[in-house]
Amino acid sequence: MQSICQQVKLPVAVKLGPYFTSLPQTALALRRAGAAALVLFNRFYQLDFDIERLALIPGYHLSSPDEIHQSLRWIALLSADLGCDLSASTGVHDGAGVVKAVAGRGQDRSDVFRAVPQGMGRLAECLKELEGWMQRQGFAAIEDFRGKMSREASADPQLYERLQYIKVYVGLE
Repeated sequence: MQSICQQVKLPVAVKLGPYFTSLPQTALALRRAGAAALVLFNRFYQLDFDIERLALIPGYHLSSPDEIHQSLRWIALLSADLGCDLSASTGVHDGAGVVKAVAGRGQDRSDVFRAVPQGMGRLAECLKELEGWMQRQGFAAIEDFRGKMSREASADPQLYERLQYIKVYVGLE
């Protein structure tokens, strides 16, 4: 990684999959090696079986808005500690997804183009939805709400770490 970063003049972004034993340590190692940004999370190609033809077929489907949660959690957890840009690449399909990614302290620029699978027309709608939300909430600029939902900004930062257990014990919905 370091040799790549030393040889190119452009900032290097690393797209990560979600399956690391210690994502924070991996992210920190990549940052120390020179990564300017991390993209969370790469969706791997999946296969399926066509049982009528006994053949392999694609099992991959485009992401859905329901898949944003894992990226949001890790953006909110890592954003204050890494010192690099973080981008959600799975589950951002509308203005609400853009707001969520930015509020966790994620990116709001080129990652939106990659994240919106319906193309440029849908991107314009997402931006319109984002502007409408900002207007309703009284935000003049994206920087006014960037990171508002990060662990660092939370009154209860422990909720970001072991949420499934906390939910069971305190009834968090």
